[in-house]
Amino acid sequence: MDLNEARKAIDAIDQDIVRLFEQRLAVSEQIAIYKKAHHLAIEQPAREAVVIQKAIDRLDNKAYREDIKALFEAMMTIGKKRQKEIIDS
Repeated sequence: MDLNEARKAIDAIDQDIVRLFEQRLAVSEQIAIYKKAHHLAIEQPAREAVVIQKAIDRLDNKAYREDIKALFEAMMTIGKKRQKEIIDS
């Protein structure tokens, strides 16, 4: 694969990531509505640990363990920020 082909492959993957990230945030917003209605905390450390461990377990290449952990931590941070905005509104 040459550089241009590799970049096209990355662009296609990024398009999927953006679509899936939007879906994830939309579901996170629904969770915020539920949490607000039931007076639940945004922070759910036990749940976050489970989500991260599942992501690690799904890896084919365990060398990416710390990278996938960082990615999911970042996504959850963004999701919690969005949840806070909804709950505080």
